[in-house]
Amino acid sequence: MYARGEVATAPTRSRRIAYHPCRIAAKQVPGGRRRPPLVDATPQPAYNYAPFSAPDYNPTFFWSFTLANIKSAKKRARQAVKRNARNSSARSALRTAVKKVVNAIAAKDKPGAETAYKAAEPVLDRFSSRGLIHKNKASRHKARLSAHIKAL
Repeated sequence: MYARGEVATAPTRSRRIAYHPCRIAAKQVPGGRRRPPLVDATPQPAYNYAPFSAPDYNPTFFWSFTLANIKSAKKRARQAVKRNARNSSARSALRTAVKKVVNAIAAKDKPGAETAYKAAEPVLDRFSSRGLIHKNKASRHKARLSAHIKAL
């Protein structure tokens, strides 16, 4: 490989950049003319994202190919997909319940706001006890919504 006493030198930074495919420029030739590059200098994507582009994107299909090799890690990945779907649905239901109260308050509909609040309050308590949202956040929502209803 190397003769005795000879040391391998690392290529300089400028040399490495010169060989990068995205940085190939027109080369200078004798006589002052510039020759066009032999390689197309436009950068190409390293990965084809077309299989996951909209509108055919399916998250369950995407996560069905986990990077895990260990059996327990594969199971955890499956559980995470289920948990994510359940939490997303619950979070959406929570936001909808709060939004109904907010819309009733905005419409100055006190009886409608009170009935919507009575429906939203147990939803907030349920999801705060399950850990979907923090208990202080649930308490803050309930306090502010009830204050707005009383002000109507």
